[in-house]
Amino acid sequence: MKSAAPMEPVVRIAFELSREHPTLPRADALAALEAERLTVRSVSFTPQLLIVDVPRPSRGALERVALSRYVDRVLALGPWSSIPRTAARIRLGGGTFRVRAHGPFSPVEKRDLEKQVGGSMDATGRVDLEAPEREFRILRHGEDFVLAEVLHEVERSEMEARKVARRPFSMPISLHPKLARALVNLSRCPRGGRILDPFCGTGGIAIEGARLGMRVIASDIQEKMAVGTASVLAHYGLKGETFASDVGEVPRRVGRVDAIATDPPYGRAASTRGEPPEALYRRAFSAFREMLPKGGYAAVVLPSETAITIGEEFLRLEEAHTLRVHKSLTRTFCAFVKSL
Repeated sequence: MKSAAPMEPVVRIAFELSREHPTLPRADALAALEAERLTVRSVSFTPQLLIVDVPRPSRGALERVALSRYVDRVLALGPWSSIPRTAARIRLGGGTFRVRAHGPFSPVEKRDLEKQVGGSMDATGRVDLEAPEREFRILRHGEDFVLAEVLHEVERSEMEARKVARRPFSMPISLHPKLARALVNLSRCPRGGRILDPFCGTGGIAIEGARLGMRVIASDIQEKMAVGTASVLAHYGLKGETFASDVGEVPRRVGRVDAIATDPPYGRAASTRGEPPEALYRRAFSAFREMLPKGGYAAVVLPSETAITIGEEFLRLEEAHTLRVHKSLTRTFCAFVKSL
């Protein structure tokens, strides 16, 4: 009788969520792991923190996330007494380190917690508050304390620098880079996969997909948008296939893709060339179904329940996260999947 194969060792990872939305930051992190084909063994979360057990993830998988602030390896999770004990077992090998408490702590409590943990650590280590080799975080997770080591700090300042107004080609309306990256993650496209944005506009989604190592295809019915997207990809040293096309003609041009991430026009006459938005969405989702493999995802930003219902005529709605842009406009980040 054959013995069962040993289970792959798991690592406990904490995502320090940005809290910019009640559900989208958590969905962004989980979709990024799923895109990298990592099986999540357990999940627990609060508004501030998502903790998962996964097989040892690559750095690339952790660096995908957009709506977290830090990604950490959990060293201890439990009552406070377990935190200094765990800290005492960390070997620093003479390197530099920093301890930071983050959460519902007063300034006095933060200093006390940091002092206790730092004082428990390997005496060979040297405190460096500016540029430490290793950074440790003290967090709260419900009633428990968490001691974690930072694996990745999310590139929030770099994403700010890629906002549309700072690109060589820009228009007034475009997704913020962090939302564009979250949308790419919701598409579950793996690194090296073919991802399509058939309403590419100024190229924000294409930029984030290319930065994550995907083979980007970007099209738009307006030639100036396709050309502009090509220019911004080149500006950032990125590659992608760009061309002008109506969405209904895209399947003949590209064939099969691994995933779709797109932000279609939502009602201004110029952006739809006079076509009613509902008719445009129906043609678009028909094209999406044609191009996606079974199990493939289309991550789409939609303006209304009517638009979402149209999408469900062609693909299964897996998740939806609604953001209020202003008093009269909401945008819903949807992940649709082509059923098996």
